Amino acid sequence: PQPPNRKPLGRAALRDFVGQSMAVLQIKEIIKKVASSSSTVLLQSESGTGKELLARSLHELSDRAAGPFIKLNCASLPESLLEAEVFGYDSGAFTGAKKSGNPGLFEQAHTGTIFLDEIGEMSLPLQAKLLRIIQEREVQRIGGQALKRLDVRVVCATNRNLLHMVKQGQFRSDLLFRLNVVSITIPPLRERKNDIKSLIIHFLRECSHEFKKNVSGVSKDVYYRFMNYDWPGNVRELGNIIEYAFNIIDGGTIECKHLPQYFLESSSDSRISTENFNNIISEYSRKVVISTLERHNGNKIAACNALGISRSKLYRIISEVQ
Repeated sequence: PQPPNRKPLGRAALRDFVGQSMAVLQIKEIIKKVASSSSTVLLQSESGTGKELLARSLHELSDRAAGPFIKLNCASLPESLLEAEVFGYDSGAFTGAKKSGNPGLFEQAHTGTIFLDEIGEMSLPLQAKLLRIIQEREVQRIGGQALKRLDVRVVCATNRNLLHMVKQGQFRSDLLFRLNVVSITIPPLRERKNDIKSLIIHFLRECSHEFKKNVSGVSKDVYYRFMNYDWPGNVRELGNIIEYAFNIIDGGTIECKHLPQYFLESSSDSRISTENFNNIISEYSRKVVISTLERHNGNKIAACNALGISRSKLYRIISEVQ
């Protein structure tokens, strides 16, 4: 059973949304500020970025934390089952229906939070019914007549461009306006690579505890591969790769030989070694210095002023060039 005070769990959930980038810090601040309200929240991002984690954090940090957190992936069920699952049904509503009827997920989420993942996959007819629930705060079961009042916070998530879907006639504009009260966009991992180091530490700690193995870090080669990979699967993919390594590792450091083959093949072309990186920087510096000196007829003081560097640094670059 869950303890009566759920606030510590909420802080832990938000802390598990790892990163020190400005984007992550801003998202955490927004979550903390809006958690206490009942406003509808729309989480937009690619798959694997942590949308469910943020949805749970919203719930756990809110006054609804003692109530239920109900999740539904709208892409996981066919439309006929999705309607019965979301809105519920009364006895005799259709062939095979339970004699006692069945409360839908909105009823189950009463006094708590309902998380509708992949909301962009919901059909237009179901979108109309969802809009009515959000507007009226009441639900009517399939085959039923009674309206049940609801006290539910709605959090939705999608990896699709809902505005584009509205223009294509695939998503209701009035529903989008209702969902888009608080909109949070989570950047993909490839756009916040300065968070990779923190994420590595986080997953190493998690996997060390789960696998009972003392793995302290990753090699430089592995780290450079991580930093130069596009991460189509985002944070989830990084976590899966580290978990894969824990399954086969014997030592205390993750090496390239511990990484899955698909990742080694995908990351090999984009990897830059330390030596190559330093050579690139030196070559670029050499070209800039030569070009600037030529432009100022060899006048080193003028070149320093143009480059915004000290004379000692200019001399050092020149000596490296020579």
